This record gives sequence, C-alpha cells and structure tokens, in this order.
Amino acid sequence: MPDQQTLAVRWRLSRHARRLLTLALAGVFIATVSRRPEFAGAAAPAMLLLAAGRGSRPAEIGVTVRSSTSRAFEGENVTLAMTADGPGIGTEYAVRWTLQPGRGLDPVGPPIADGADARLMVAPERWGRRRLGTLEAVLRDRWRLTEGHVRMTLPQLDCYPHPAQQDTTVVLSR
Repeated sequence: MPDQQTLAVRWRLSRHARRLLTLALAGVFIATVSRRPEFAGAAAPAMLLLAAGRGSRPAEIGVTVRSSTSRAFEGENVTLAMTADGPGIGTEYAVRWTLQPGRGLDPVGPPIADGADARLMVAPERWGRRRLGTLEAVLRDRWRLTEGHVRMTLPQLDCYPHPAQQDTTVVLSR
C-alpha cells in the first residue's frame, strides 16, 4: 500500500555551518579589536565555505512510503520502503531517514537508514490497531552546511494475535 505525499522542506543551517560562522565572526571581531589582520586571514576559509554553500534549495519533495503489509501477526516483521524524489535528491542532497516507531512497535535493526531509497523494519509487540509511527527525513548538501527537515506520519497497521498453541497431548483410544 504505497503512501505518496508531497511535503514542504524546512531548511536551516547545520551544526557544522554554525561552528564555521562562529569561527568567522570571532576571527573578524578579534582582528578588528586587536588590529591584527592575521586573525581575519584565519577566518577567511570559513567565510569562503559559507559563501560557497549558498544555493537554491528545493521547497518541497515527494516522499513515497510502502509497507510490506497492512495486516500482520504479533512479532512478525513489517518492512517499510521509503523513496525520496525531488530536484537534486541523491546527487546534490543526501537523505537520512529516522523512524520513531509508534506505541507497541519495536524497530528490527537500526531505526536509521541512508540514501534516497531505504528500508526499515518494525515488529508489533501486541495485537490491535497500531500506528506505524513517524518518519523523519533530513536532507544535507554535499558540504553539510544546510539541513532540510521533512516529517510525515505513517499509516496504521492491523495486528492480529497468534492462534493458541495446544500444550496437551491427545491420545486416541481404540
């Protein structure tokens, strides 16, 4: 059951870019206060990287999520296949997926995957109707200066209990 959505991307500076900005501003401030141009020279590479990182970013991307099944039994693995589609995805921007599973679901393996196409697995603990959870995608440019965040709610999963196991031995009479 594919669930395709077009989602708006919220862009912001990454931690790496904020550190470079702090280095550049501190270098310029110290160079101005101490009247020593060497400190401005130390800040120049950070300024150049920040200036080169300015570019056009996609305002929205398409995200397709496919679940291996809409019904499962307790403890059965359910695979989620995600695909990100948009301008520059996979070439200019790397995608990192993070799954926050819903209540009553355990991630099977790591809940983080990389790439425009990725797979994650969950297993329901108990029977009932369960929300699969929330999926977050983080887009990063090749210099890791900007991050785009996308979040979507995953569909529901109907989970059924296992049939009862007979523990007694049946002995047939003649």
